[in-house]
Amino acid sequence: MSPRSTLALALAGSVALLAPAARADDVPVGLSVSIERVAGFAYGSARPTTSTSSLGATTFGVAGPAINPIALPRAGGDVLLPVGLTLGGALGYGHASLSSTDNGQGGAFSGNAWLLSPRVGYLLRLGPLVDLWPRAGVTLAGASLQNPDGQSCSSTFVAPGAVPTTACTAVPGDSESLFVAAASVDVAVALRLTRTFNLLGGVAYDHVFAASGSTTSRGNGSVDAHADGQYLGAQVWLGLGGYVL
Repeated sequence: MSPRSTLALALAGSVALLAPAARADDVPVGLSVSIERVAGFAYGSARPTTSTSSLGATTFGVAGPAINPIALPRAGGDVLLPVGLTLGGALGYGHASLSSTDNGQGGAFSGNAWLLSPRVGYLLRLGPLVDLWPRAGVTLAGASLQNPDGQSCSSTFVAPGAVPTTACTAVPGDSESLFVAAASVDVAVALRLTRTFNLLGGVAYDHVFAASGSTTSRGNGSVDAHADGQYLGAQVWLGLGGYVL
């Protein structure tokens, strides 16, 4: 055997012996908890099938409500396995309310949004202070909007020529709801501020592959909103996380 072949075999053997130890030292094993997409830039695009127009929105926010329910800030939890594989998901919820007054009559619009996003990923250590974490999964998200309540009034004539009496009752306002399912991919980078505490940043893309919606009114009941179409969202985000080792 030539000296070059002997050296190659020796290097290969050394790498094989050191690889398990390097894997155990480099990749944390345990649980990761995080608060994700709490700040950053977000872009959303909507093109309903029933419309010839499309809508696009770009926002910047810090711990605020999201126009696109898929872009909600969320709490995440992932199990870190010894091979670098991660299994987990994220939960998000948002609520907003807007009050208005017209001719002395007041009302309030209110909206709610939620999401559930199971995912799988692979954690890579790029250096002593930096981890790279690509992840993919499915995001299920819903949103609802409640319009202000109205009034229904009727007049009653007690006798001819008498002043009529008017009685009013509250009428629930119309409401709209939307549900979407999206394929989600994001790549997070964890900057280790300490051994277990991380500053997170990442890029994310969510592509909706199913959508449904409805409109509910007092006179017409529940009507299909024909929410089919093309919806997508992209984000550059910041967050915080930690390893529970």
